[in-house]
Amino acid sequence: MAEAIEDIQEASTRSNRNKGAMVNTVTTMDRATIAMARSIAKNEVTDKIRREGHKLQHYSAKQLTELADDYFRDHREEIMKQALVWKWEREVVAVRPWTCSMRL
Repeated sequence: MAEAIEDIQEASTRSNRNKGAMVNTVTTMDRATIAMARSIAKNEVTDKIRREGHKLQHYSAKQLTELADDYFRDHREEIMKQALVWKWEREVVAVRPWTCSMRL
């Protein structure tokens, strides 16, 4: 995991240098990563609802979002790790596909 974070930071720094931007990407999370983290939380909540035998139609969008936000608060570290892996795959592996084993 530490390697993934270092690769993300390296790719972001290289990307920012190429654009001429002076942005500290280590201290700020980009919007795509936060959106992915929220999406992961919402998917976990909807999967749990389905496993319990309930139907999603019985929940409003507001209720699902509130449940996802609660889940995100309770499992923040795990979800952010998944989101960072997603970001790493998106930014680093797309540029250097040989850095990671092939997926089937």
